[in-house]
Amino acid sequence: MGTSVNQRSPDTDNWRLVQSIYDNPNIPMDQALREVWRAASNPNETNLAALLSQPVIGMFAGLADRISSPSEAFQEATRFISDNKVASLASEIAKRAVIQSAGTETPRQQFLERLFAEATNYLVARDLPGHVSPGSRLQNIADARRFTQEIMDTATEAVRRTPAPASLEGENWPVYVQTVIGVMSRRRR
Repeated sequence: MGTSVNQRSPDTDNWRLVQSIYDNPNIPMDQALREVWRAASNPNETNLAALLSQPVIGMFAGLADRISSPSEAFQEATRFISDNKVASLASEIAKRAVIQSAGTETPRQQFLERLFAEATNYLVARDLPGHVSPGSRLQNIADARRFTQEIMDTATEAVRRTPAPASLEGENWPVYVQTVIGVMSRRRR
């Protein structure tokens, strides 16, 4: 029998601001995404944006491109993490994205979309359960699932609006990640 612990977001001003997106139904989804990624990119604390910006994470896109099935993707991504000694939260998110992208029509683009959708899912899942209650924006589990899917879809749209460089290796990767996060954390005009 295993146990699971929900690791909440830090109790900082940035993350306290994010908590309002789960309670206030008047906050649109693009603003919710913006607040989540602003908090996740805060340089004053360990942040997911910095972890995702590591060039090794961009190398997972190459795995997605050359692998044809989810089961093979699982094996290859697990081997890649082990061989390169890069176990981290970001590499686990990238592994999920590779598995979801393998064998699709456009695996590289699918990887990029799934990477940021899964990262957003991780950030939201830390705090969302504590906000499901009658009378709130998230009155039940179905509302929470819809909210999560909608914010992940909003992240995917931000990736689609961000042109990817020809190569995702080396210094191109951190620049691309910061560009996507910039798109997600700025107001749409």
